[in-house]
Amino acid sequence: MEKITIVISSFNQGKYIADLIESLKKQTFQNFKVLVIDSFSTDNTISEFKKYNKVKIINLKCSAQDGYIHGIKLVKSKYLMVMTTSDYYYSDTWLQTAYEALEEDSDISLVWSSAVSVNEKRKFKGIWRPELFLTYPPKKFEYFYYWFSDNYLPELNYCVNTEVYKYCIQNFEQKFESKLSFMWLFLYNFTKNGFLQKYIRHLGHAGRNHEASQGEINENSKVHENWDYNYKKLQSNYLKDLILGKEIHSFRNSNFENIKTLSRLDVFFAI
Repeated sequence: MEKITIVISSFNQGKYIADLIESLKKQTFQNFKVLVIDSFSTDNTISEFKKYNKVKIINLKCSAQDGYIHGIKLVKSKYLMVMTTSDYYYSDTWLQTAYEALEEDSDISLVWSSAVSVNEKRKFKGIWRPELFLTYPPKKFEYFYYWFSDNYLPELNYCVNTEVYKYCIQNFEQKFESKLSFMWLFLYNFTKNGFLQKYIRHLGHAGRNHEASQGEINENSKVHENWDYNYKKLQSNYLKDLILGKEIHSFRNSNFENIKTLSRLDVFFAI
């Protein structure tokens, strides 16, 4: 069985897929497969994906978000990543770097890197959050405190333990659909539940600025504002509960074992 599954939700973005596939073929780590959930594309999306023997395609009429959730539930490999049809991997060694970092330290459940921004024609525009690339954000236990002021990890860059990912989005449809996207819910539950991440100084992913994608069609700016507000509200409530002693924060490794617990004094010092 492959070690990594890359989940893609697709709809009518065929003109970009050759770039994505080419970046996958160049990866120094090839022990992966690609799972595409396609919402019955009417352009050349399917024919482009069928040119690549690592791709499995499932047709499902759904939103981009529902496509990702459906695909993630089907993943059997140890690790997973999510990707879009219009973006591609900027570094030929990113999958290998991510895999080796996760295998090296069982305390870590997620690794991520910096990304670059490109225009429609793949012209380099800059590095996403260059200050992180230069200074390194906190990792492992220290990240928990940093999380309250900077809570975003780039979902198209990170490689995650599959069982941890599934655990963090369980019951999404019943409880959180109107409040958060599944990716924001994952970010919240990942850190709240004590799982640990590690930043690697690498330019793993290229994000392309392009015409409206399926996600942009289905999700307007007001929805994103609500997600941001609800995310911060959840964080604030969790912090209050920690201060009042209603919650105790424990860190877990990728095997779901507790490896460290914060005292109330630790929380006060962090604040």
